[in-house]
Amino acid sequence: MKRIFIAFLSLLMASMLNAAQLREIKDISGDIVKVPVNVEKIAIFWYANNQIVLMIGGADKIVATTDLIKNNKWFAHIYPRISSIPNGVNGKSLQAEELVKLNPDIVIAADKNNK
Repeated sequence: MKRIFIAFLSLLMASMLNAAQLREIKDISGDIVKVPVNVEKIAIFWYANNQIVLMIGGADKIVATTDLIKNNKWFAHIYPRISSIPNGVNGKSLQAEELVKLNPDIVIAADKNNK
């Protein structure tokens, strides 16, 4: 019984450490930000960034995008699931409730000052 408890405790601690692993990167503004080592969910709020994520093989990680991308024929041809991904932005308005519900690991936007 003691061995099972120790094994369980070890697994629990390892999973907690993995979940908390962050790395520091410098964003385009020169600010240092912390992001998860393993990114599984990405919300993208700028049109061009969707294409970059698609090209580097991260399309299945996109959990929020924009109407422009969802309705883009090229995206629909290359990645048909794009039309069913929720909107994170409506025009220039952030859909905060939707974003909280989706719980992305990172949010990619064009400008941190864009309100």
